[in-house]
Amino acid sequence: DVVSAIGVKMVPVEGGMNDLDRVEVTPYPNPTSSTITIPLAGQSGAATLEVFDLAGVKVAERRVSVANNGLLTMDVSDIANGAYLFNMNFENGKHASFRVVVAK
Repeated sequence: DVVSAIGVKMVPVEGGMNDLDRVEVTPYPNPTSSTITIPLAGQSGAATLEVFDLAGVKVAERRVSVANNGLLTMDVSDIANGAYLFNMNFENGKHASFRVVVAK
């Protein structure tokens, strides 16, 4: 009189498959008043950069090109004061997200 059973232990996983394509970015200076430098080590080529305010409204979209030195400088002087979410999507499928505060 033996009852067969199988048990499965579920554990939370940090991150996910999309994290494999994530590029870690720490822009500077942050906060900024006019320009932001975005270090993108190991990345080069074209990307789409979208800027959203905290309400989720897209305030800017730009096609950018990352130089071989992995640095991208962006003029934010035309963006109003506030906190913004920047999303970058690279041609190779990689992506990055980061926050920037514009304070003039």
